[in-house]
Order: sequence, then C-alpha cells, then structure tokens
Amino acid sequence: MMKTQTGVTLIEMMIALAVLAFLITVAIPGFQELFRGNRVVTQANQVLHGLALARSEAVKRSAPITICKNNGASPPGCNNANNNVWESGWIIFADANGNGAYDAGEEILVEDATAAGYSVRTTNNYQTIQFLPNGTPNFSDTFKVCRPDADTQKSRSVTINAIGRASVTEGTTACP
Repeated sequence: MMKTQTGVTLIEMMIALAVLAFLITVAIPGFQELFRGNRVVTQANQVLHGLALARSEAVKRSAPITICKNNGASPPGCNNANNNVWESGWIIFADANGNGAYDAGEEILVEDATAAGYSVRTTNNYQTIQFLPNGTPNFSDTFKVCRPDADTQKSRSVTINAIGRASVTEGTTACP
C-alpha cells in the first residue's frame, strides 16, 4: 500500500502569499479610513455627551453648571485665552457662585480630552458655556469636530441651540 503525500508545494505557497499580500495592500487604506471615521464620530459624541450631561446636571441640581476649555494643568482649570480652540479638552463643573470660572473647591464633574490630531473648535470665541438651572445655555454655539486631514465632508458639527438641546450633523463649513 502506497502512502499519499499531503501538503502544499512551494509554488502553491508562494501564490497564496502573493494573493494575501495583494489583499492586505488593498485593505489597509480602507481600514485606516474606517478608523479615522470612527474616531471623529467618537469625538463628536464626547462633545455631545458633555453638553447633555452639563444640561441635565444643571436641571437636576437647580444650579449653574459650566463647561470650559481645559487649561491642561494639574489641577485642571479653565483656559481663558480669547480664541475658539478646544483641543486641550474641557472640564464640566458645578459653578457654585455662577461666575462662569472654575474656582478652588468647586466640584469637577468631568474632565475630557480631544484625541491627538483632531480639532474641536467653536464658531464663536466663547471660553465657557454655562447651563442655567432651567437647562438653557447662556450662549448657543456650534462645535466643529475635524479630522486630521481637515476633510469638511467627513467631519462633524455639534450644535447647541437656545433651549440647550445639542445635536450632531455630518460635515462642517470649515476645518482648521
């Protein structure tokens, strides 16, 4: 009785590796685009969540809650630079005295950051947005969440209206 050989030949193995290399070369750019798209959606949802949390906490506590640009220091505080750049992230705090600035002893509810390479900018140059006890903000504004490639079609806008409701839409008018 003869034994049959099992396995693959060197030529079959090389053809399989060539096909695999081709598929990887074609698939990697698609996966990179998928990851960039998911990251910008995640970043926009973080902004949306922060705004919704601040609004609900203001109503729940019947007290002002403020979101401000993070100064990146430890302990955190508000960045009062007169610009629309929120890349260093933001803090949400219970603004006990309602002055719109973080003071020692005020409770920080959330400290959040922006993903590296992504930008978060406001349409206006507001350094803070304060939610009043009835859930309305002191300003309505739009946060532009942009990808590193500044593609306005695939970026997101998070808009907060005059009654405090925030929503996300695809696309922005401009990215830095």
